[in-house]
Amino acid sequence: MTKSHARITALALTIAALGATATACSSTDAAPDSAGSATRSIETVRGTVEVPETPLRIVTLEPVELDTTVALGVMPVGTAVLSETSGVPSYLGTEAANIATVGTVAEPTIEDIAALQPDLILGTETRHAEYYDQLAAIAPTVFMASQSDPWRENVSFVGRTLGKENDAEELLSAYEDRCAEIAEEFDTAGQTAQLIRPRNGELTL
Repeated sequence: MTKSHARITALALTIAALGATATACSSTDAAPDSAGSATRSIETVRGTVEVPETPLRIVTLEPVELDTTVALGVMPVGTAVLSETSGVPSYLGTEAANIATVGTVAEPTIEDIAALQPDLILGTETRHAEYYDQLAAIAPTVFMASQSDPWRENVSFVGRTLGKENDAEELLSAYEDRCAEIAEEFDTAGQTAQLIRPRNGELTL
């Protein structure tokens, strides 16, 4: 599989996780001084947030944020997971398996997040609103409105937040190109597909 196809695969799996390569830019060591103090302004559901120009120690609290961050070539230092038993999804590769877990998506662990000394935290208003003040006291915290928003918009949002907006648009274009290839190869005109995700005894369609 080419690096381009691997990135597209990660993005496609993000869609599935919604119900619908990579260079390590972080480590578990303290953030280096080379990160500097330059910032960018990001418009969020919580207003304007100043984020590092080049964030090096990112914690993600939402699957779409984790998947998109990895697909953009950035390895978070920590992430909340859907299940602490299963941990970081295996489809993200062996390097991602080393990402520290900080509780679950529904109940992130503030102490574990603080211990990682992040310089940027990504979360979701619909799931993490009650934690915002605690998180913002640790590091610049950016919330997307909802994990249920159109996935393309969420991918673009994460790209803007990480300073990789152009890379995010390239991912989206590559995804569309891959869809077109599949449609041509398998003659999918007029057909639809259903994504089914079994979890905790329930089926999400």
